Amino acid sequence: MAAQCFDCLLSDEQMLAQLQRGETFVFKLGQWQTIERQIARLGFDDSYFVTQVDSGRGKLTKVAPAQTQARRAA
Repeated sequence: MAAQCFDCLLSDEQMLAQLQRGETFVFKLGQWQTIERQIARLGFDDSYFVTQVDSGRGKLTKVAPAQTQARRAA
């Protein structure tokens, strides 16, 4: 399943719903520090990784469950 993609930042309620589902999602913006702080504020900083990549069309911020990242590293 493809990751859900967002064009703007999410409210705390919207972000919390995404985090509770345990899914990977992507933002079409490079504000990774803002997103990382929001995830920490919501209490999921140990459960998710936030990474920023340059897609050639601009920066993307990917939010993925820590267990997904650990499986890929193994």
